[in-house]
This record gives sequence, C-alpha cells and structure tokens, in this order.
Amino acid sequence: PASAPAVKAQAIYQEATDHELLAELMARYLRLQESCGRAEVEAKVNVARDLLEVLDELERANNELEEDSAASRVIFSAARKFEAKLRSMGFERVEAFGKPFDRNLHRAVGDPQFADGELAEKVVVEELESGWVFGASVVRPTLVSLG
Repeated sequence: PASAPAVKAQAIYQEATDHELLAELMARYLRLQESCGRAEVEAKVNVARDLLEVLDELERANNELEEDSAASRVIFSAARKFEAKLRSMGFERVEAFGKPFDRNLHRAVGDPQFADGELAEKVVVEELESGWVFGASVVRPTLVSLG
C-alpha cells in the first residue's frame, strides 16, 4: 500500500491537474463567448446594411410626395417605425449636417480630392443618404455634400 505522504502528494498533483484543466476549459469557454459575440454583431450589421436600402427608399418616396397627403403620412410613419426598430436593436443614425467632415463617418459625394488639411476644414452642408453605426462599427457612412 502507498504511504500517507505518497497519497497526499498524489492528491495534491491531481488537484493541480484539475485546476489546470478547469482553467483551460474556462479560457476556451471565454474565447467561444467572444467569438459568438463578434459573429452576432457581424450578422446584425450585415442584415441592417441590406435593410437600410429599404429605409432609403421610404425616405426618398416621402420626399417626392405632397407634404400632407395620406400616402406621405403612411410612408413617413413606416420610415419612422423602421428607424425606431433599428434604434431598439442598438443602431444609431450618424448626425452629420453642420458637422466637420469625418473620413470615418462620412463619404463625400464625388469623393472630392482635398489635401487632408483642407478636408478637415470642410463642413457637411447636406446629407444625401443616412449613415449608421452599431457600437464602434460603422454600418454605413453618411453620404454627404461638403461646403
């Protein structure tokens, strides 16, 4: 039979091995959680990017109709509900009008060729297509005219 010190040493070794296995399992679990989180964000962003085309069409249609017509009210309501759903999922519209041009959030019409210093001084004078972000991810930059 094994001596008491040998049994104790074996128990300590087994406990250390169990702790190592548990630590490795926990690290794998955390990596999996992080990977799933990134995949979820990427999926949401991709779906929203595609659906933003529908919101654009609703907004364009609303702008083309007579201001206080029944059709205009319905389209306006649909566009606002669509936007509210995006916001409830964590998406945010990029407010660009009157703000300095930001290469990360805005895309200038015709992609004007300005030196970086000149571009930093330009201001957004018109939003042609809404931009959206999801957390730190730019879903779509705002299409803008600069002045």
